[in-house]
Amino acid sequence: MSWTGTVRCGHCYKSGHNIRGCDVLKAKAAADPNSWNADQWNKIQESKKRPKLCSYCKEPKHTRRTCVDLKENKETYIADGILWRKAFTKWISDKGIGPGALIRTNTSYRMMDSDGGSTEVYTTDDSYERPVAFLISIRFPESHLVGNPRSNDWSRQSCDFSLTGQIMKKGIDKKYSLKTTLLIPRIPSLNPSKGYNHWGIQDHTAAPRPISRWGDDHLWDVISPSPKSFQPPENWVEDASIYDAEQFFRTDMKNKRDDFLSFDEDHRFVMQMYVDGDITVDQLKDPVVIDPNA
Repeated sequence: MSWTGTVRCGHCYKSGHNIRGCDVLKAKAAADPNSWNADQWNKIQESKKRPKLCSYCKEPKHTRRTCVDLKENKETYIADGILWRKAFTKWISDKGIGPGALIRTNTSYRMMDSDGGSTEVYTTDDSYERPVAFLISIRFPESHLVGNPRSNDWSRQSCDFSLTGQIMKKGIDKKYSLKTTLLIPRIPSLNPSKGYNHWGIQDHTAAPRPISRWGDDHLWDVISPSPKSFQPPENWVEDASIYDAEQFFRTDMKNKRDDFLSFDEDHRFVMQMYVDGDITVDQLKDPVVIDPNA
């Protein structure tokens, strides 16, 4: 189709039809059945005989625009997003995660020297002690799929907790400096410790000491909560869920039915009980993750 909106044939370059209905190509094919033109024309005729399939579910007799599965999956995707965002917002409030909350991390830091210099202290050093710092800001997650252990987003947490601090260590004259960004910690149900990807079952259960000398941005806890928790952007729960669904199901994203993931019923049930106040944050539990290839 040209920029004016008129259909133009890719063979004869005339307006008003495309190559599938080109009389010029048809005539050339009839004149020489062994020619390249005849081969192209025959392929076009064969393609017309094949049933058209929906680009989402790959079933015949309808298109992506009228696909019932897509409509139902999109509604489920939005409902999952709303439920997870409500639960995450409640967790923020229950844990006192807000401006000035004191956080204990498992990251490296810089120890200030008496001469004004500093030395990096790694988590693998014998002198390492978990530092604490003040929480100053949060960037709320873009997708609820961070909480789905079968999603690729589960291991790519899209949420930042920014910290800064320069705090006395053990009440003596040693100080350390820490300014870093943390990721969503392992929260039962909301950010499960175990997930599944193409490498199989992945276990991110928190260890007493992280293996990397730089630490683990997921391993942190609140040791002094803030009296006022962070609030998400206005209408974030509903609007972000709808926007996220619109992006996932966009035609140009080419996501298919096999790409769609939802929370299983038990996982959804636990989060709903938490949102409704039927269980506490300490009663949240991870969903069972099964390797389908095992």
